[in-house]
Amino acid sequence: MIEIKAVLDDCEKELTITELKRQLLIKELNYTKHLMDKVQ
Repeated sequence: MIEIKAVLDDCEKELTITELKRQLLIKELNYTKHLMDKVQ
């Protein structure tokens, strides 16, 4: 049972990291778009 919990914890960490990376990418995209709008 403890092993399953450890695996689930690892999965949760992976998901959290993936989610944070996704949010960072979205922020970067929005910022890039903002800069491009300024240039035009």
